[in-house]
Amino acid sequence: MEGRDLGREGASDGAGPAPSKRVVILVGPCGSGKSTFAHELLSRAPGWIRVCQDTISKGGKRGSRAQCVKALRKALAEGKSVLVDRCHVTPEQRREFVGVARDDPGVTAIDAVVFDFPLQVLQHRVKYRINHEGGVEGPRGAIVCATMRKQLMVRSNQPSLHEGFSSIQWVRNEVDKDGVLGTLVRWSSAAVGEKRARPQAETREEGDCSGAEPQEGEKKAKKTEVIVIDD
Repeated sequence: MEGRDLGREGASDGAGPAPSKRVVILVGPCGSGKSTFAHELLSRAPGWIRVCQDTISKGGKRGSRAQCVKALRKALAEGKSVLVDRCHVTPEQRREFVGVARDDPGVTAIDAVVFDFPLQVLQHRVKYRINHEGGVEGPRGAIVCATMRKQLMVRSNQPSLHEGFSSIQWVRNEVDKDGVLGTLVRWSSAAVGEKRARPQAETREEGDCSGAEPQEGEKKAKKTEVIVIDD
């Protein structure tokens, strides 16, 4: 089972809720590898949903922050772990998403994953890429990239535990990326194992602890109690 890309607001795959949830906020300028990271996580880990502003509107078109917040709330209500794929280069851009995650009692961790690469690397990627989901490409995209990176390099704009994050992970190379992905994949596998280990329902005869099948004459005299354990 793969994760899910929430390309359209309100999409649902009908899967059952996970026993615990996690929210990952991706942080970084365009061209820093956030979407590549997101797609790799969804391909390797069950139970995740990607909320991406570049594709949140009808037809996979670019949408708004408000649409992403709404999609985050819906996904958490469905019991899903969520990866929010936006640039998030200032605390103000992250605040509402962290707030929604903190308000959900089922969320056990809120992680910031910060993608930090040299400007020349970012601009080269953006300038020469084609068919980007959000249309941020070419020379104009390279200018947008430079503006975003400048914002993120201001220390007060960088993610802090004071914002409500459980952890902040920096990705500056492939080793860093693989390490963060590995952590999330292992957590996802453990969460799925926890869910599968939970009993769905138990039926027993009141006053009968032996587990033996009652005789025909006893069946009418004994009351059957059905205990349902809510998952």
